[in-house]
Amino acid sequence: MSRTLFSEDSKKTMISYPFPDVYRQEIFPQPDPSFLTGVPLFLGLAQKGPINEPMMLHLWPQFAAIFGDSDDGYLSYAVRGFFENGGQVAYVLRLNDDVTVTPLESLRKGL
Repeated sequence: MSRTLFSEDSKKTMISYPFPDVYRQEIFPQPDPSFLTGVPLFLGLAQKGPINEPMMLHLWPQFAAIFGDSDDGYLSYAVRGFFENGGQVAYVLRLNDDVTVTPLESLRKGL
């Protein structure tokens, strides 16, 4: 036997509960507004800029000023595309391009 109640906002809509006195309501917590989610980290090689130090960027011109706007590699294309498609905040980590250091070592130092 199910219990039927009228919703408060409209008498046309009825809510049906399968078990008496058992009510289920799903609540999804809102993320803390000070904690940004969906912020990417781009890793790659660049002409200049700090090595193994993540830099927070808000605009494409910041990337060009810090890391150079070279067409070598994929990093500049990826970051530029991110901002041109509405991205607002991203981190960029320039990896060491020294052949004596493996990419994995460079990545570990940067993170």
